[in-house]
Amino acid sequence: MAASGGGNPRVVVTGLGIVSPVGTGSDQFFESVFADKRSFTSLPSWAEEFPCKVAGVVSDFKAEEWYKNKKEAKRQSRYMQMGIAASKLAVQDANLNTETVADKDKFGVLIASAIGGSEFFEEAGSKWQKHTEYDQLPSGAAWGDGTFAGRNSIYKGPLFVDGCKLTYEGFKKISPFIVPSFILNSASGVAAVELGAEGPNYCIGGYGGEAAGGALSIAQARRFLVSGEATIMAAGGSESCLTECIVAGYNKLSTLAKGCNEDQTHANNAFDKESKGFLLSEGSGVLLMEAEEHAKARGAKMYCEVAGVGMAQGVEMDEELGLGGMPSSEAIAQSINLALKDAKVEASAVDFVCAHGVGVPKFDKVEIEGIRQALGDNMSRAKISSVSSRVGNSLAAASGINAAVCARALRDGVVPGMTSLKHAVVDGVSFVTSAKEEVKNLEVALSVSVGLGGTATALVFKKL
Repeated sequence: MAASGGGNPRVVVTGLGIVSPVGTGSDQFFESVFADKRSFTSLPSWAEEFPCKVAGVVSDFKAEEWYKNKKEAKRQSRYMQMGIAASKLAVQDANLNTETVADKDKFGVLIASAIGGSEFFEEAGSKWQKHTEYDQLPSGAAWGDGTFAGRNSIYKGPLFVDGCKLTYEGFKKISPFIVPSFILNSASGVAAVELGAEGPNYCIGGYGGEAAGGALSIAQARRFLVSGEATIMAAGGSESCLTECIVAGYNKLSTLAKGCNEDQTHANNAFDKESKGFLLSEGSGVLLMEAEEHAKARGAKMYCEVAGVGMAQGVEMDEELGLGGMPSSEAIAQSINLALKDAKVEASAVDFVCAHGVGVPKFDKVEIEGIRQALGDNMSRAKISSVSSRVGNSLAAASGINAAVCARALRDGVVPGMTSLKHAVVDGVSFVTSAKEEVKNLEVALSVSVGLGGTATALVFKKL
């Protein structure tokens, strides 16, 4: 079996699966990105009074097209549907016939999600709320500005008051699919059923993975492949968090772009010191990874090698987020150093960095400082970019999409840029500011992902 440097079996990427606001399928995605397309649209009427009411919405997604049994699509949440679609797109791109996979117990699926199926949870709360009984309401109370339908009447007042209770009538309205549709492991589980995969299967998600979840899944998939526990893995992240409570929560943070509902010119601009913050997004990014020997045996095309992974934790203290903030520059540097060591690659060899670049200047500056600490003198040579400027912040899906960007760049020698970057947060960095740029002799690509709670993850990819 072919080995990578230290004797471990090499792990290769054979397929890319992407669902995003600018395109579904890797070809459509990269065509849009290289054409400098951005796609942020207005949210439904429930967001009308929110400070930020635009997001990256996947408008052309037809869930039923991705299921063997189309009825199943209606029973499942949108993050699951997108994760299944991206998994199947990766399998299609790899030209893998899942029916002919001999060792199905060595075919695994790891799809991360930070939020899960929030629409099922919120819908259940809304239905039950409409069947709430209220006892005597005190006069002169501060009712707020919400209108709620109770069992006996409609009142303008608080959702919960002393003496109210949810009724059995409301209980009967709750969908039996609520639990399997919002828990974080469902996308991995259902995708495995759809693909016939019976190997390693779980979700790295919630606060433990957040925006780094997709990268953590890819890192863990690589370990299963190196150890021989798996020969094929579909790994990445999926997110669909554009629901009322989630969007409301993010609107409470200063990091979400405000005042950009009509014009997003100054929103979501990675590494620009005048960016007003990020915009939420939905989507999915999944890699089809294989042990090199397995890929060669079936004559698969190969994008690149997944050569190294690194993870570290350390919180950059934030007045608003406290200990739940983004990782420190030291943690980011440590994750990169570990990934380079794992890949047996010198920092001077890194040619391209697909960074997180969330579009919040104070966070972007910390990320760049972490990359600088790790790359040292190579910082001025390595090309650095982020696709979040085009598609927004899709949480766990973002790091899966970033990994796909690295794989495609190593195959084609072309990297996406950031045309919206006009005022860089730091000097002395080779940011890619054209829509795309050809990079000669592109041999090593680095993906950097960060998540709330101080999670930093780095992946090193090498040209084959």
